[in-house]
Amino acid sequence: MATSFGEYYQRATHGLGVLAVSLLALGVAPSSAAISISYGLALLFLFATLPDFLRTLPRRPALIGLVVVTVSVGLLAAFHTADHHNLPADDSGPWHHLRYMGLLTILFGWAIYVTGMRIRTILVLALIGLLIALAREWGSMTWAEITRGSRLYGLRGPLEFGQFGATALLASALLGPQLVLRAWNVRHGRLGYTKLVAGAVLVGGLIAASAWMWVASGSRSAWLAILITAACLGLVAAITLWKRSERRYVGPSVIALVLVGVFFVGWLGYGEMQHRWERDIERMQDLAQQDWDSMPSGSFEVRAHLYVEAAQLISERPLLGWGPEAVVPLIERAEDDGRMNPGRDHFHNTYLHLAVGVGLPLMLGWLAFNAAAFRGAVLYHLTPGRDPGAALFFAGWGVFFVVVSLFDLRLHSTHGAALLALMSGLALAAYLQWLRERDTMSDRSEAA
Repeated sequence: MATSFGEYYQRATHGLGVLAVSLLALGVAPSSAAISISYGLALLFLFATLPDFLRTLPRRPALIGLVVVTVSVGLLAAFHTADHHNLPADDSGPWHHLRYMGLLTILFGWAIYVTGMRIRTILVLALIGLLIALAREWGSMTWAEITRGSRLYGLRGPLEFGQFGATALLASALLGPQLVLRAWNVRHGRLGYTKLVAGAVLVGGLIAASAWMWVASGSRSAWLAILITAACLGLVAAITLWKRSERRYVGPSVIALVLVGVFFVGWLGYGEMQHRWERDIERMQDLAQQDWDSMPSGSFEVRAHLYVEAAQLISERPLLGWGPEAVVPLIERAEDDGRMNPGRDHFHNTYLHLAVGVGLPLMLGWLAFNAAAFRGAVLYHLTPGRDPGAALFFAGWGVFFVVVSLFDLRLHSTHGAALLALMSGLALAAYLQWLRERDTMSDRSEAA
C-alpha cells in the first residue's frame, strides 16, 4: 500500500523534531553553531505542528503560563525601550530575556513531548557533547593543568563549567546506579554479574569524572547548590521513596550523591581549600554586618554592590521593570557614577536581573510556571512503572537551579541558556505527558 503524503509529512516533521533536540543536546557544551541551528529547527517544528500545539494548550497551566510570560516579555521589549529612560539600548537584551524566560523551554519541551524522545537518550547525547568539549580543551593542556583544572575556564568561565559538571554529576549519580541494577535484574548468572561489574565501573567512572569537574571549577555557587541538593534528596528519599518497591534502585543513587557531598565537605577542611573557605566565611560575616571597608575586594564585594543596586532599581519600578534592553546600560550608568567597579554586564543573580528588566510579576510568574513543570515531571516519573531515578534527577536539578541562580546568571551565555532550555524542556515534556496520561485515565473512568 502506497504511503500517503500525510504520512510522509508526519515522518518528516518527526525527524525535524528529533534533529532539533539532538543538535541541542550534542551542542550544549561544545558548539554554539549547533545550538543556533537547533533553535531554528525547533521553531520550524513548532510551526509545522502548530494546530496540535493549539489543541494541547488548553488545560495545561504551566504551558499556558510560559506562553503568556514569553509574549509579555516580547511586548515589553517592543514598547518599553531604553529610550524611555534616556539610556543607550542593549540590542541583545530582548533576545536574551526571551530565550531565557520561556521561549526555548516551550520550543524544546514541545519537540521532546511530540517526538517522544527519552530522557536517557537526550542526557547521553548531552554527556557526549560535554566529553567532546573537554577533549578539545584537554588537547592543549599538560597533565598538571588537567588535574588542577587551572585552564578549564576556557569552557566559558568557572561558574558555567561548574554548572555543567554539577548537571553531569546529578545525571550520572541519580540515573546511573539504578539503570545498572535494573539491567542486572533482567538476567542473573555469569553474564548478569559481568554486566553488573562493567556497568558499575562505567557509572562509577562517570560519577568520579563529573564530581571532579564540579570541584575543579572552583565555583562556590555550584558547590553550595549541590550540597543543598544532596541534603534535600537524601531527606526526600528517607521520608518518601524508601518505602516504595523501587528503593533498591533509588537508594544507591541517593547514597552516591550524598557520599560525594560528604567527601567534598571533608576535602574543604584540608590545605589551601581550608584557608579559602575561612576567608569566604569572614567575607560573609563582613557582608552581613555591612562592613564594606573591612571586606576584601573580590567576588563578594562585587556581588554585594550589584545586589544593592538591583534592589534599588526594582524598588523604583517593581511592576514593569526598566525594559530588557535597559539592564546593561543601567549597570554601566552605576559604574560611571562610581557605585560599582567596571566590567560587569549582569547582576550575578538571576531573579534580581530579570526583575530589573521585566518586573517582579513576570519574574515570579516565570519561576512559578517552571516550578510547576518540574513538579509535573517528578510526579510523572513517580507513577508505577516509571523511572524513580528520573524523578530524583528532575527534583535535584530543580533545587540546584534555584540555589545556583541566587549567585549566578547565564542569561547572556549561549551555552548557559541552552543548558536551561534542555533541562526545562525535558521537564515540560514530562509534565505534558503526565497531564495527558491523567486525562486519559479520567476519560476511561468516566466511560466505565
